[in-house]
Amino acid sequence: MAICMIAAVGKNLELGKGNDLIWHFKDDMAFFKETTMGSSVIMGRKTFESLPKALPRRKNIVITTRKDYEAEGATVVNSIENALKEVDSDNAFIIGGGDIYKQFLPMADKLYLTEIEAECDDAQVFFPAFNKDEYDNYTIEEIVNRKNTLKKLSIDRATEKYKNGKEQILASNVDIVFIVISLNNDFNIARLERLVLLGNKANSKIAFILTKSDLCSIKDRENYRKIIEERFNYPVFIISSYNKEGIDDLKSVWKENETAVFIGSSGVGKSTLINTLLDNSEIRTNDIRHKDDKGKQTTTSRNLYILKDSRIVIDEPGIRSVASNDMNSDLNVVFSKIIELSKECKYTTCTHENIKVCRILQAIENGEISQEEFNRYKKLQSKEYRKNSNFLRKN
Repeated sequence: MAICMIAAVGKNLELGKGNDLIWHFKDDMAFFKETTMGSSVIMGRKTFESLPKALPRRKNIVITTRKDYEAEGATVVNSIENALKEVDSDNAFIIGGGDIYKQFLPMADKLYLTEIEAECDDAQVFFPAFNKDEYDNYTIEEIVNRKNTLKKLSIDRATEKYKNGKEQILASNVDIVFIVISLNNDFNIARLERLVLLGNKANSKIAFILTKSDLCSIKDRENYRKIIEERFNYPVFIISSYNKEGIDDLKSVWKENETAVFIGSSGVGKSTLINTLLDNSEIRTNDIRHKDDKGKQTTTSRNLYILKDSRIVIDEPGIRSVASNDMNSDLNVVFSKIIELSKECKYTTCTHENIKVCRILQAIENGEISQEEFNRYKKLQSKEYRKNSNFLRKN
C-alpha cells in the first residue's frame, strides 16, 4: 500500500481558511477526482464536515478523537494507525486538514501537489514544510495555469492617471462574470458598456444582476431589464437579497464547480448577495448613504468563497474606473450596430461628420441608433479615454 498526500497549495503552502479550501479550481477538482477515484481517502473531522457529502466511489475514512462521532457514508477511527488498517485499496490518499497532513508526512510515499501561483495573506491552514530532496516520488502537478484573466488598467492613486498601460488583474480562471447594478440609483448604461468590454476580454460568460429589487417598483425594474436586454445580448436577473427573490435563477447560467466573479460599483449589494448565497453573514457590509442612495465601500480585498453546492464566487471591491489595453479592438461587442453601419459609409476614411456621405449620421437621423449611443462609442474610441481617469469615474 502506498500512502499518497494530495493537495492544492499556494506559494507559501497555504491550504485553507477556517474550514474551507482557499484554492478551488475546476481543473484541480477534476484531477483530484480522477486521481483518488476507487481508492481510500483519509481525512480529519473538519475536512469531512466541509464536504457536501462523503466522496462517492471512494472509501471515506475520518479520523477524530470525538467519541460516538458518526459520519454518514464514512468509516470513523480515532488514530492514524487505525485509519491505515481500514484502507482497502493499493493507494491511501491523505486529503487534509493541516494536522492530518503533518502526521502522515513522515510516512508518505508520494506527494501530489498542485502549486498555485498566488498567495493568501489571511490563510489559517498550511501544508507542512518539507524537503523535496527527501522524496524520490515527489510529484508537482502543474495543472492550474491561467486559462483567462479579468483585468483593467491600473490607476496611480496620487495622480489619478493610468500607469502607462500597466494592468491590474482582478481575477483568473473565471467561468462567468456577473455585472451587478443596484436598482436604487446606480443605473448607468455607459458604465455597463465598459464592464461588458472587460468581461468579454476575459472570454467568460457574462450576465447582469439587478439588485435591490425590493426598493424599486415592478414597472421600473422591468423597464431597466428591457433597456439592458435590448442593448446587450446577455441574460438579466432581477434579485433581492432582502427577500431572496430571484437568487436561485442565477443557477441557470452558473453551473456547479464554475467560478463566478461579481463586479460593479461600490455599494451595489455584491457582498450582501454573496452573504445570501453563503446563507450567513461572513462578509461585512455597510448601509447606503441616504443623501444619494449610494453604498459605502466595505470590501477592500478580493475574496474567494465556496458555496455548499460547489459553486465558487469571487467578491471584488467596487470598481471606480474601467478601462483596459486594446479596448478599441473589442468595441464591436457592445457597438456592433454602429460598426456595421460604418461599413456602409461612402468613404472608408469617413470621419462621421457629413450626413450626406455618413451612414451613421443618417441612422441617427432616422432613429436607428441614438445620438447618445454614438457619443459613447466615440468616447471609448478616443485616446483621451485612457488618459483621463476623471472622465471614467463620472460618466
